[in-house]
Amino acid sequence: MLDPKAAHKKPEALGRLRVLDCTTGMMIGHWCSSQLAELGAEVIQVEPPGGDPLRQLTPFGRKEYMAEDHERRE
Repeated sequence: MLDPKAAHKKPEALGRLRVLDCTTGMMIGHWCSSQLAELGAEVIQVEPPGGDPLRQLTPFGRKEYMAEDHERRE
């Protein structure tokens, strides 16, 4: 039986993986890289000059974009 107290010591499933997310203007690409980040991958988001077009849809960025943009570096 697994000890729940030791669960934080378990390595991430994708802990050794580095992903470059070059998606622009497509929510599905951001969602996929977000899922990889949740599994432990290091996700680096590459955006064109001026930022991803999805950021321009509202003054502070789309809620969906902000939700999928966590755990990534830019």
